[in-house]
Amino acid sequence: MKKILSCLFAFSVLLSVLNLPAFALSEETEIEAIVESYLRSYSEKSFLYADQDLKENTVAEIPVLLSTEATNTIYQLSSGSTTIYEMQDNIGYLSEKAEYFSAARQLQNIKRENFELFYAFSDISVDENTATVNVLETASFTYIDGTMDSYLDTLYTVDLLKIGGKWLIADVTDNDWFDATYKDEPSFSAADEIAVLESALHAEAECVVIDPVIDNAEVTATGSYQIPYNAENAVAYAYNHTRQNAASWKTYYNPDFYHWRNDGDCMNFASQCVWAGFSGNLTRSSLDAHNQPMDTDSTYKWYTCSQNYEDEDPYSEGYSNSYASWRSCKNFRRYLTGKEDGTGTTGSNAATDVGMKARVVEVGSGSTFSGITAVQLKGAVAHVDGTAGNYAHAIVITEANGLARSQIYYSAHTGDAKYIKLGDSWTTCPIKAYIPQYFRTNESLSDYIQYDMIRPFACNSTKTISFSTNAAQYNMRMYITTPVSNQRSLIKDVSYGTDCSASYTFTEQGYYKVECYSRATSADTYNTSTFYILSV
Repeated sequence: MKKILSCLFAFSVLLSVLNLPAFALSEETEIEAIVESYLRSYSEKSFLYADQDLKENTVAEIPVLLSTEATNTIYQLSSGSTTIYEMQDNIGYLSEKAEYFSAARQLQNIKRENFELFYAFSDISVDENTATVNVLETASFTYIDGTMDSYLDTLYTVDLLKIGGKWLIADVTDNDWFDATYKDEPSFSAADEIAVLESALHAEAECVVIDPVIDNAEVTATGSYQIPYNAENAVAYAYNHTRQNAASWKTYYNPDFYHWRNDGDCMNFASQCVWAGFSGNLTRSSLDAHNQPMDTDSTYKWYTCSQNYEDEDPYSEGYSNSYASWRSCKNFRRYLTGKEDGTGTTGSNAATDVGMKARVVEVGSGSTFSGITAVQLKGAVAHVDGTAGNYAHAIVITEANGLARSQIYYSAHTGDAKYIKLGDSWTTCPIKAYIPQYFRTNESLSDYIQYDMIRPFACNSTKTISFSTNAAQYNMRMYITTPVSNQRSLIKDVSYGTDCSASYTFTEQGYYKVECYSRATSADTYNTSTFYILSV
C-alpha cells in the first residue's frame, strides 16, 4: 500500500511540474477554464478595482529571450497573422485598458455591490497550437446609490496560444468603442488618458441645446395636431425589453418588431422606446401599416416593419432604405435635422415638416450635460462612440439623478445593458442626445389612444392600468390577456369619458397583453391600441 501511495504521490508531483491537470480534461474544458479565469480577473479589476495580475496565464509569461525560431514564427489568430511579441503587446494593452477603467470609475466615485459574473461559451475553434473562443459575459450588480439591479453584457472574442503544452491567453477583443479608438494606437497610456479625464471633469461644461423650430402660424393653418411624448412610457418599454436576470439573453427582445440582432440592434431598440413614448399600437398589422406615431409623411420618414417580414429580405435596397432612419444612428439624425451629422435644419424638426420634434443636446468630450434638467433627460436617445466612431452607437437614457455622467443611467441593445451609469461606459467621448417633445401630424387626434405603460413588477402585485383620449368618448373598454393561461377578460367599461383605468392583480409571470378600445359615438367603429406590461 505504501508503494502504491508513493507512486500516486510521485505521479501527482510530475503532473504539477508539467502544469497538467491531475484528471484529464478535454481541451475545450481547459480552454474555457483559462478564459473564464482571465476575464474574471479583468472585470474584477475594471469594476471592483481589485489588484489583479493580468499577465498570469497569458503570453506575457513567455520569457522575452526566446529562440530566433520561436520569435519569428507567424501565428494565425482571429484578428490575423501575428507574432508572440505582438501578442505580448496585446496583453500589455489589456492591462492598461483595465487600469484606465478602474481609475476612471473611481474618479467618478462609482461604487457597486452584489457583483456577479456569468459566462456562456460558444464557437470554440481549436487549430493545433491556436484557439479562438466567443464568450458572453454578463455582469450583474447593484450600484450603492442605485434603485434596481443592473446588467451589462459583453461579447468577447478570446485568442489563445499553446506553448509547452499549456494554453495561454494571446488576445481579448470585445469590439467596443475603446478598442476601436486605442488598441492599435502604440502611444496609448492609461495614465495619459486618466489625466485627460481629470481635466475634463474639472472643466466648464461644453453643451449646446437646440430646440425644434415651431411655426405656430403654420401649425394653425394646416390643422396639425400633436401627440405628446410620455418619457415614462419610453423608460418602461426599455426596462420591459432588457434583462430581468442573468439567464435570459435576448429572450426579452420584442418578438413583434423586426430586429437586427446580428447587425446591431441599438438604434432599432432606441426607436422602439421612442415609439412607445408616443403610445404606438403594438400589433403586427399596425406596424406593417406604419400607423402613427410612425412617420411616412415627413421629408425623410421614420418607420419599421414587424416580424411578418422575416421571410423577406430586410437588407434589400427597398427595405434597408425605407427603414434607415429607424435603425441607423446617422440616418436618425438626418430624419430629425436633414443632415447625417445632426446639424441641419430641414428634417422633421423644421417648422414646416410633420413628424417627431426633438430637442438636440450636444455635449463636449468629457463634459457634463447643461442647459437642461435631469428630469428632461429621461426617455432621450443618446448617440455615443461606437466601433464606427463618434455618435455611432445608440442608447436610451432611463434615469437621471443629475447632469454628470456618473448620475445618468442608460439601457441598450448590442451590447445589451440595463440601468448602467453613462460614466461606466463613456467617460470622455462627445455625446449627442435627442429629447422627443411631441409628434406632429395633420390628422385629427381627438380619439388617439394614449396609454400608460408600467415598468416590470413582481408577480402577484396589484397595479393600476390606464389609457386616455384627447376628447370625450361614447365608450371606452380595456381587456387583459394573461401570458400563461391565455385568458382574455374585460376589466373596465366606461361610458362618456376621456379616461379609462382599472386595478388588476397579476398572478402569472410574463408579458400581459393590454387592449384599449374607444369610440366617439355609438355609430363609430372602435379605435384600438395594444401594449404589453411585464410581471416577473
